[in-house]
Amino acid sequence: MGVGTSCGSIVSGEPGFPSRDRFPGPLGNSGFITVSCLYNRQISSYNYYMRRKPDSLLSIEISILEAGLELRTRGTPGFHGFMIAKEIKDRESARLLTAHGTLYKALGRMEKAGLLESIWEDPLTAAEEGRPRRRTYTVTAGGEVALAKSQAESKQSPCVEGGLVLA
Repeated sequence: MGVGTSCGSIVSGEPGFPSRDRFPGPLGNSGFITVSCLYNRQISSYNYYMRRKPDSLLSIEISILEAGLELRTRGTPGFHGFMIAKEIKDRESARLLTAHGTLYKALGRMEKAGLLESIWEDPLTAAEEGRPRRRTYTVTAGGEVALAKSQAESKQSPCVEGGLVLA
């Protein structure tokens, strides 16, 4: 597979544009199939800058903010990645923890957007407990506002379940 492409050949076209190759189709040489190759950076799941509506939150981000605020009300002002993963699992009665790649990318995006703040814990504390240092996150005022806005929008829009709109 070519580097940076989603098909078996290296894209020979201009960067950022799909190339088209023609291959003999099932009808022999008389019918051709056109195959498009895309650079992976055009696909949002491979793109660091995801395309989505401005000021919208993904479900993982909503879960992180809700769980972080719940921990704060119970007296835990900050949380680290594994703690929030366990909290989300418990809140949503999930069988598995959130994947670490998904969780830490979301935490990084949210910190960059100003929804969370983070600090590294004291290295002596981690050394005394015989474990790596943890990064502790707290929900900012901006995170609280974004969550409230997202919850208000979800109450106004109808729910979609199994392709059916539920009012």
